[in-house]
Amino acid sequence: MEINLLNYTKNKVIDIEIDLDNLNETYKNSTVSKFNKISGTITIEPVKDIYLLKFSIETNLTLLSSLSLKEFNKDLNINEELFVTTNKDLESEETMFTSNSLDIDNLIYSFIITNLPIKLYAPNEESINNEDYRVIKEEDLIKEKDNSNNPFDILKDLDLDK
Repeated sequence: MEINLLNYTKNKVIDIEIDLDNLNETYKNSTVSKFNKISGTITIEPVKDIYLLKFSIETNLTLLSSLSLKEFNKDLNINEELFVTTNKDLESEETMFTSNSLDIDNLIYSFIITNLPIKLYAPNEESINNEDYRVIKEEDLIKEKDNSNNPFDILKDLDLDK
């Protein structure tokens, strides 16, 4: 879906419902198995040659677990803002330059992919402990070491300078 920014001289809200599975195949993203639903709104607020685009996107994705490689569904709500200009002189770090049209599908795809965590776990999969090993936070390890019954703890109080 492309929008021509020059068509917007007043604030406008655009309802969207798109399918991004074809982009997912193009980019060969193995994390997202399927985009089940993508809908939301794009608010365009023009101010002279700069356009503020506010994206409010609700999506349901079929993802691949980083741990078990099983598929699971996840809902994701994304709210992003983007400054765009059609004037090359106004381009900056915060303001993206574009010709008159903007490819919304690629932008939304990027927003969704960048809002996913690096490690994806299916529900009830966050713990990978078993009898041979376990995964704990560093803070918990420090607490365990402090509370351990180490036989050498009695040497802590021993004054060896005497």
